[in-house]
Amino acid sequence: MKRSSFTWNEYTISFIEVGQGESILFLHAFPFNALMWEPQFKELSKSYHLLAVDLPGLGQSTPIPDTLTMDLGADVAAALLDHCHISSATICGLSMGGYTALAFAEHYPEYLESLVLADTHAAADSPEKKQQRQHLIKQINNQGPASFFKEFIPSIVGTNTKKNHPETISYIQSLLDMANINAIASALQGMAKRPDRFSVLQHLSVPVLVIVGEEDGLTPPSNAKHMADASSLAKLAVIPNTGHMSNLENPQQFNAALHTFLAQKEKEKKGI
Repeated sequence: MKRSSFTWNEYTISFIEVGQGESILFLHAFPFNALMWEPQFKELSKSYHLLAVDLPGLGQSTPIPDTLTMDLGADVAAALLDHCHISSATICGLSMGGYTALAFAEHYPEYLESLVLADTHAAADSPEKKQQRQHLIKQINNQGPASFFKEFIPSIVGTNTKKNHPETISYIQSLLDMANINAIASALQGMAKRPDRFSVLQHLSVPVLVIVGEEDGLTPPSNAKHMADASSLAKLAVIPNTGHMSNLENPQQFNAALHTFLAQKEKEKKGI
């Protein structure tokens, strides 16, 4: 696993690269960084060339933008593919990474080999959700991120993880502790400003996999089904005993769902 960086506009973008073969670019959740994909690096790098980027202001990518829009994240993802001389890739995003992946699909369809949307949604924030994000920004600025994380972590993992996998909780906490307070606010502002992108799904001409944790309370299976139904090329995978952070809570089944999807895509491409 190699961490590298490149300069794009005013940003220094950090990314992780591992493995060989067909390329998959992973886009992380809020307010994580590329290291959240470590369980995928370990297993899927045996068959694929994996990239995972730190979105601007998070992880080791600097500086922190005033607002981390999903469009900015998509621009960075495309710049990374250009930097690595990759003409097309599977884009896989979880939660905020899924919002970014949809922005990428809208703006850079020529780079898109296939799309994986995990524990995310294509709809814009409701007015109530936008207000909630503004309230969180005030809370974090007044009290620091620790008080936010205390409420946030239980909301992003399932009951099974809470009861039986304290090591997963600890790893999630360690990743969140890396996030700068200003970067958290930047990402919250960006998520609140994103548009509805169901029309992007409806017009895609590449295979789509929608993954969701069975116990995901933030973007539940009903949302995932709604997204999968929006595209005639989409498949849905529901991972049991798993919450919002499906790639970390149940990496074996997450990886298996991704591998099966990509293998089937290749078969169809070859007409087998």
